[in-house]
Amino acid sequence: MTDSGDRDSITCRATVDAASAGGALLQAYQEAGQERRQVVPEWQQVVLVLRSSAAGADGVALNRPLAARGNRQLAELLLRQTGEAEALALAGPLLAAFGDDLCAYLGGPSGQEEDGLLVHGDGSLEGRASPLAFRWFLGRHTGLTTDEGVWRAVACARPCLGLPKPLWHEVMELCGGECATLSRLETPSGAMTCRSATSLPLRPESTAVEAEVSLGTAAACGDVAVHVVPDLPVPLANRSCAHGSSSSCIRGACCTPSGNGWNSLNLCRAGESACLGKPLNLAASANSPVASLTRETNEYLLAAHFKERLAACSVAPERADLVLVPYLVGELKALRSLGAATVDGSYDARIRSHLAQTAAWRRCGGCDHVLVLSHDVVFLRRRSFATGFGFRPGDGFWSNVTMLSICADPRVPQSFGVPYPSFVHASGPEDMAAWSRFVLGRQRHRRLMLVSGRHGTIGRDHGRSRIMHGCQHDESCHLHSCDGKHACEPQKVAALYLDSVFCLQPPGDAVCRRGVWDALLSGCIPVTFPAMGAGMMPGASLTRIYPWFLPPGTPALVEADDYRDAAEKVRSMPDAEMRERQHAIAELLPRLAYATSFAAGEDAVATALRSARERVRALRARRENRGSFL
Repeated sequence: MTDSGDRDSITCRATVDAASAGGALLQAYQEAGQERRQVVPEWQQVVLVLRSSAAGADGVALNRPLAARGNRQLAELLLRQTGEAEALALAGPLLAAFGDDLCAYLGGPSGQEEDGLLVHGDGSLEGRASPLAFRWFLGRHTGLTTDEGVWRAVACARPCLGLPKPLWHEVMELCGGECATLSRLETPSGAMTCRSATSLPLRPESTAVEAEVSLGTAAACGDVAVHVVPDLPVPLANRSCAHGSSSSCIRGACCTPSGNGWNSLNLCRAGESACLGKPLNLAASANSPVASLTRETNEYLLAAHFKERLAACSVAPERADLVLVPYLVGELKALRSLGAATVDGSYDARIRSHLAQTAAWRRCGGCDHVLVLSHDVVFLRRRSFATGFGFRPGDGFWSNVTMLSICADPRVPQSFGVPYPSFVHASGPEDMAAWSRFVLGRQRHRRLMLVSGRHGTIGRDHGRSRIMHGCQHDESCHLHSCDGKHACEPQKVAALYLDSVFCLQPPGDAVCRRGVWDALLSGCIPVTFPAMGAGMMPGASLTRIYPWFLPPGTPALVEADDYRDAAEKVRSMPDAEMRERQHAIAELLPRLAYATSFAAGEDAVATALRSARERVRALRARRENRGSFL
C-alpha cells in the first residue's frame, strides 16, 4: 500500500478496539504519558526486514497476530487510507473475499498512525491464491540493530512466510549453533526445525551443560519425531513361501526367488540394503569416491524403505510430530500382480479398523498420519487398477492423512509427490557433494537422448510415439528403445543418461516417469511435456505434482509442447544457460536422492518428513485459530 500522510491515521487504540471486537489475540500495556500502546515484549519476535540503512533496519513482526478473524471494523481500518467513504464502501467486498481468513498482524510499535502494509506473493497478483496467502500488517519495527546483541540478522527464504507457529523456533533451528541450542532450551522436546529466517531477538543465557538437554537420539534419526504404528494386521497368505525367501523389508510377506515378468520386479533381490537394492557400479574405477553410491533400486519398494529407515527411530505417539502408517499398498499390489501373494480382499477394512481404535488416530482423525504409496495415485484411483484388497486414495477415511506418492494427483489434495527412488544413495554427509562433482565433471557425448518404449496403452498416435518418431528421424537425437528384452536394465539407462546433456521425458501410460529422476541424478537436463499429460491429469506440470522437491520455474527442467519445440529449445540454448541448468540440478541433488540412513544428512526422506510436518502444523494451526497462520 502507498503512503498517504494526509489521510486519517490508524491509532493504536482503534487497532486494539477492532482486534478485540474481532476475537483478538492481542496483549497490551499502557506506558505512562503515552496514548499509544505496545504489544508483548520483543522476546521471540521474528521480523521480516523491509529496508535497512546505517540507522538500522525497518520491518514487520511475522508472529504477532492481531485478530483471529475479520469483522467490519477491522476491514474499515485496513482500508482507511483510501478515504472514509471508500473504506465504508469496500469493507463489505473485502470481508466477502476473505471471510474468516482475514489475517491481520501487529507489525510493531512504531508507525501505527501510518498506512497498513499488505504482503503477498506473485500468485496472488495472478488471481490464483487463497485468502490465507495475504498478510495485513499494522505498525512497524524501526531502527533495529544487531549492535547490542538483542537482535540477530539471518537469511530469509520465501517459505518462511507460510510456516505455522511457533515461527521463532523454526527460524532458530535453521540457524544452528547457539541459536538452535537456545531454541531447544526454550522447547525441551527439541523436535522443531526450520527452513528460513528473518531477524529475531536473542537472549544471551545458555550453558554448555544445558545444551545437551533434549538431543537424545534425534541426530541419528533426523529432526522430525516419528511414531511408526506397530502391529498392523497381517496382510497376506503367500502361495510361494515354500519356494521363495522372506524379504527383510516387507516383514510378514514373502516373494518369489525370481521376477515374474512384471516390470522385472524381484522383491527379494530388490530388498537388499534398506530396500535400495544390490550395488550398481557406474564409476570408471573401483577407487572412485562415488563407486559405492549406486544401487539397482526398484521404485515399488518406496514405502518399505520409509518403514525400514524409521522403524529404528520410532518414538512414543504422544511425542511424535508425525505418525507413519506402514501400510505397504504399492508393495502388496505388486506381489499380488506377480501372483506371488494372495492378499485378503478385506485387508484395507482391517487396517482402517485397527487405526480407528488407536489414541493417536482419535486425537485428530489421522491429521498427523502419513501414508507412503509406492505407486501412482492416478492409477490407484482407477477401478480398472484396483488393488484387490480395498484400498482407494479417495476414501473418506484417508482424507486427513498426508499421502506421499511417487506420483501425486492434484485431484487428491492430501497427496504429495516424492521422487522415484533412483540409483544414487548416499551413506555419509559428503557423498552427495562428491556425486555432484562427478556428474558436473562428466564429458557428455550426446546432446539429446530419448530412452523409451511402447507398451500397454501406447499406440502409434500416442504422444510418446510421436516423440519417439521425431527423435528417430533427427540425427541430433539419440533414441534407445526399451522394447527389447533387458534393453533398459538400470545400469544401461544410467550410463546413457550420464553420457547425455538433455533427456527427453514424454509421458506414457502415466504423467510421471522414473526417468525424470534418473536423468536428474545423472545430471542430464530433463525435457518434459506437460501439455501431453493434461488428458490424464489436469495441471500435469511436474512442479505441481512435486512441489516440495521441484520449485515452480526451476531451471532444472525444460518444458516443451512437442518434439519440434523440444529440439528447437535444445539446439538454440546457449552453453552458459546449459551450464546454469546443470548447476541448478547439482544443487537439488541431495534432496532428490534416498540415503541409506539419516547419517547422510539432507535427503528425500528427510525433506518429505519436514514438509509433511509443516503441512500438519499448518492444518492444526488453522483449525485451532482460524485467521492466523502462526
